[in-house]
Order: sequence, then C-alpha cells, then structure tokens
Amino acid sequence: MFFAYVDVSLGAAKHEVPFGRLVGDVSYATLDAFFTGYGDIAAFGGRAPAQDEMYREGLRYLEPNFPELDYITQCWVDDGAPGGDAPPAPAPFDDNDADDAALAAR
Repeated sequence: MFFAYVDVSLGAAKHEVPFGRLVGDVSYATLDAFFTGYGDIAAFGGRAPAQDEMYREGLRYLEPNFPELDYITQCWVDDGAPGGDAPPAPAPFDDNDADDAALAAR
C-alpha cells in the first residue's frame, strides 16, 4: 500500500486500485503526520522497506531497520450513507513501549 501525496494519475495499471479516501481535516492531519523519510522503494530511488523482506520477515525486519515507520492499526468500512453510524473515535496514540509490544504481538 502506498499514499500519493500529489495527483499522479493512478489507476491505469491493474495493481493501482484505490481502496479509500480521506474525509475531513482529521484524516488529512493524520496522513500529514506519517513519517516519509524513507521515501519510495529502492527501484524508484528511495530507502523504503523491501516488499519481499516485509513478507518473509515481518516486524523482525521492519522494527530494527525502519524504526521511524508508522503503522495503520485500525480502519473501518464506511457505507457512505448519510446519517449512518460513525465508528467510535480512535484513542489518541501515545507512542509508548506498551503499544509497541501490543502491535508486535498481533
């Protein structure tokens, strides 16, 4: 999964399938807070994690090699119906070791 921070005309290739959208200021603020320092994958000049290594090693590869990496820990389906029940607001992230241990245990 990747996020395009600018319009790059995605959708022409089969693997470019949009699956979500940002809604409201909180969504945009959350995306803006993601660490982007690793850049793109190596094939495009970046230092981002290698997909094959992520698949094989998971967090054993990611945590020591990409300590600034952000993780998506929850999401929900929005049927788009007006007035529908919104999911509960997520708890603020407090970036402590207990959270890290819980994430690693999943």
